[in-house]
Amino acid sequence: DENSEGYVKSRELIANPSNFFDKKVKAGPFRVTFNDLKRGMLDVIGMKNGKSVFDVSLDIDYRNAEELDTWKDLSGNSYDGPIIYVEGTFVPYNNTLEHGYIKATKITLAEG
Repeated sequence: DENSEGYVKSRELIANPSNFFDKKVKAGPFRVTFNDLKRGMLDVIGMKNGKSVFDVSLDIDYRNAEELDTWKDLSGNSYDGPIIYVEGTFVPYNNTLEHGYIKATKITLAEG
């Protein structure tokens, strides 16, 4: 779960984004809700105790992730979309310090 050793709590990325900008992060679990093929982004929401957490919402840029074809083919929804863990760099949107997204280098599908 989100308290896994070495993983940043996804709530922290949203509540205190400037603490993580341009830093390498490992975060998850996330539920994939949408795959924006035009942008190469997965829209994800947080997970807690196996349930979707709707107040935790992030974008994951998968264009530079290992196994790119796997992530292009992934799709999901809010209730039973695939669950993933992400490693990459947390970067700000358009030089704003208010929110950011993860530029993924590695995405892992949860078992099951």
